[in-house]
Amino acid sequence: MQIRDVGQAIDYYVNRLRAAGAHDVDAYEKTVRNNSGNESQVLNFLSEAITALMFLEHGGDVLMRDKPDLLVKLRGESFYAEVKHFNRKEQDDLDEEAERNAKFEFVRVGDTIPKEGKTPWRQIADVAINKASSYIEGAVNLLVIHSDSDALYGMCESGANEFSDDMKSTPPGSPLRRLNGIMLINCLMGFRGGPSNVEFAITKYPWQQMSFRLFDALAEIHTG
Repeated sequence: MQIRDVGQAIDYYVNRLRAAGAHDVDAYEKTVRNNSGNESQVLNFLSEAITALMFLEHGGDVLMRDKPDLLVKLRGESFYAEVKHFNRKEQDDLDEEAERNAKFEFVRVGDTIPKEGKTPWRQIADVAINKASSYIEGAVNLLVIHSDSDALYGMCESGANEFSDDMKSTPPGSPLRRLNGIMLINCLMGFRGGPSNVEFAITKYPWQQMSFRLFDALAEIHTG
């Protein structure tokens, strides 16, 4: 996601949130406008709006809030969602160039280790760990990653499994055990992908179990 005019971008998403019926948009708008001089922060806030609109467009009811960013009710089931934005990576440009120059041979793409020292799925797991203080005890919690990087495409389940391996070794009272699942919204303008740009994967050892009704509702979301 690139921002050419911060004010126009904020207006666009705030108006869409209001039209779609999101709650407490005034407080959200005030916060994002107060941070309009920090493009990185604005991108994070706009990712919250994009995520909220995705849930709203799939029949959800959404309250804009802070830490975690959203309270969502979907098919009668409530959960909290913490949102993180991933920027486009240098590796994406290298991958696109390699694919353009390839004739009949396969090329390896999405390898972020040379540039960043971590696999994409490890990066997802690390974000899930770093966001632990945002997960609400006694509730269902979801981490939503809104990604502008094709390197993360197809990595949601691997990231959730990597996080689950970390969660498994923590005590029952660890805040990591409050996270029930990870959702990845991939860039619609990316050069990989298909009819769906949303991936969803559950974590394996959460303290609070997610109902099958909610799991089914989340798994049916294919566009964000």
